[in-house]
Amino acid sequence: MRAVVVESLSGPQAVVLRDIPSPAGAHPRANGRRVLIEVHAAGLSFIDPLQTRGRYQAGVDPPYVCGSELAGKVLEAPSDSWVKPGDRVCGIVWQGAMAEEALALEDFMVKLPDNMPYVEGAAIYMNFATAWYALDRAGAAPGETVLVSGAAGGVGTALLGLRRLHYRVGLFGGEGRDGGLGGGDVRRTHRRFRGAVAGAGAFADGRSGGTGLRRSGRR
Repeated sequence: MRAVVVESLSGPQAVVLRDIPSPAGAHPRANGRRVLIEVHAAGLSFIDPLQTRGRYQAGVDPPYVCGSELAGKVLEAPSDSWVKPGDRVCGIVWQGAMAEEALALEDFMVKLPDNMPYVEGAAIYMNFATAWYALDRAGAAPGETVLVSGAAGGVGTALLGLRRLHYRVGLFGGEGRDGGLGGGDVRRTHRRFRGAVAGAGAFADGRSGGTGLRRSGRR
């Protein structure tokens, strides 16, 4: 099969397209439970450039197949698994997504709706899981205003999407028009940070891996 392989820890320039055997065994984190995915779309995240330089805490030695997220169709799964061959899924795999087939983990996948393209599914898991983690870590409550910085990236836009769970979202900094970010409950500010914080019960940073903070004195 064709795969994008990192041959050395010298940065993204070490990436080559190569023919390699299909994955054997199970994902290293899967406790021997083999789940094989036919990859239809792969995603890159902050993990990937760090791994190519040996700077990610859960990285692996080269050569390895890069790509931390995927979407595709289940080819093989344990008989007692919640996923079955033929299921459309997306998830995070840390390494291995940029290949025709990849090993995955049952605990880090979700099923894709039939009407969602694979290319969109490949961008869901890490962004939305990180955004949800930031809100949970900040103790944000439905109906509360959440101040989001770095709202233009994957995690930031996922935080805006989660406003549909009845969070009010305020943006700090950035460019663009409010209309492109999801409607009247999204408020943008270019004011100084201290002024932007007023009225927000929680803060989430879309740039720093799901940092979520609670404003002192608020419940």
